[in-house]
Amino acid sequence: MDKNKQKDDEYTIRFLIISKSFDLAKQVIGGCVLIVLAYIGYLAIDALAGKTTITNIVLKYLTAQESDYGIPWISVILFALWAILERKLRKRKTEVFQKRIKILEKKIDHNRTSSGLSPSGETNPEDKNL
Repeated sequence: MDKNKQKDDEYTIRFLIISKSFDLAKQVIGGCVLIVLAYIGYLAIDALAGKTTITNIVLKYLTAQESDYGIPWISVILFALWAILERKLRKRKTEVFQKRIKILEKKIDHNRTSSGLSPSGETNPEDKNL
């Protein structure tokens, strides 16, 4: 019995070492990716430094005091980006809570059936054909 426990402990320790090694490798790879992306960003900025590009021309036009288009366009772009990001976040949160809600609903009523919505709260694709 004592040998079985010792073998189980050995396997547990091996598993933990392997698991932690993979966790460390994941962190190292993530750090390397960030360093490479930062270096690529540096090279891009270095290559464009001091040069007039389309982006510079558009930004100067939009931010010029004589231009009445700058602030409204910048506001529209910022609000559109905010709306897109907020919708993605809302769908992700709906998926996270959906699992918990299903468990709670089953506790209350075992005969409850699904509404047919996807986990993100979207309409079932088959319903659009009706």
